[in-house]
Amino acid sequence: LTERVANGHTGTLSEPSEETRDVLQSFRGVGTAGTWDGRRLSGEALAAHVTFEEWPADEPLPEWIDDLQELIDTLSPTTDVPEWASNAPFAAVLCQYVDHAWASFAAAYPTARLTDAGEQSLREILLERLVDVLAQAHHVDFVRFVAEREPELIREDRLSAASTEWHDRYVRAVGRERAAGFFEEYAVAARLLVDTVRQWEDRLGAFCERLHDDWDAATGLVDGAPSAVTGVAAVGDRHAGNDCVLRVETDDGVVLYKPRSLAPERELYGLERDLAAAFETVPELATPALVAREGYGWVAEVTQESHDSLASVADYYERAGALLAISYVLHTTDCHCGNVIAARESPVVIDPETVFEMTSRAATGTAPDPRGTNPTPPHPPAGPRAGVGAHGPGPGGPAGGNRARGDRVRGPA
Repeated sequence: LTERVANGHTGTLSEPSEETRDVLQSFRGVGTAGTWDGRRLSGEALAAHVTFEEWPADEPLPEWIDDLQELIDTLSPTTDVPEWASNAPFAAVLCQYVDHAWASFAAAYPTARLTDAGEQSLREILLERLVDVLAQAHHVDFVRFVAEREPELIREDRLSAASTEWHDRYVRAVGRERAAGFFEEYAVAARLLVDTVRQWEDRLGAFCERLHDDWDAATGLVDGAPSAVTGVAAVGDRHAGNDCVLRVETDDGVVLYKPRSLAPERELYGLERDLAAAFETVPELATPALVAREGYGWVAEVTQESHDSLASVADYYERAGALLAISYVLHTTDCHCGNVIAARESPVVIDPETVFEMTSRAATGTAPDPRGTNPTPPHPPAGPRAGVGAHGPGPGGPAGGNRARGDRVRGPA
């Protein structure tokens, strides 16, 4: 915290706030007997106050240690890397973890619908996540490995010319005996390795089971007649233990897997269709087909398309206005460019999780009106909070914004 304050990492303010200073002051002198002086503690200074050399004899080791040991035991001193992983840092080490995880995965979950390319894509997802959690620590350890043997290469910054040779020596050392010491040095990386493999197996395993059970319904969302999965890609943000939307490419079309309830999509798209059917002046909006299951679902892919006439552009913006009006009435936020796709007919909100949420001030009609100083009336439902949509709607749909402070009220608007 001291370092962040000293280096201005507290935001856009030139000086830290009084609140930040108060928090910082409360930590001064705690646990370090006066050595807290605003400088980063060296490893030696920290060790002088914190000593922990062995696990207590009367305390069992955490369960994840066994999984870690199993992963370490799979390592061998090889520098072989499959072509699909050749661009990943330290792939010779990380791919051995991937291979071990895949052997366990394939024995536990249905993979018959996956082609060789489909299986590879699941491996690539795990490798990408292992790079996120381990590559930086391995790089630091690699530099240390070289410095222990030829320190002048590091001092004179001459490592690059011989980096491939040293890299191969390093990964062989990790495969032979260095891995255990590496994870003792980087204990958080050890836990992250185990958790990442577990999460990958749990989340992708659930996907494969659901794909197997729902094959006909899920592939019915595409125009063709798919028979196998040729690729799976993680898209969007990760949530709840590295869960995320998966783009499932088959041999005859694409469908999206969402590992959460599709109630927001079902209600929003249904409302859009109902409004178009009830009012002649409300245009029909593009709404993707979907298959909703308990806690997850499948959605037809929405793609961005261009226009070939001014008339179609005019129709698009009329429908964009309708979507903007619906979003206003429903007090919608989070309609940024990643959550709205400009289909040919109209913008489509592809991640409408916030559509039927309101803050307590919005529900009681006391939220500030962005058009003036008067409070928003309770009927119709409150519009966007002050500052939302300051730049207006873009081609992809209405602008998003931050949620107003206050308790959330969930329920139908």
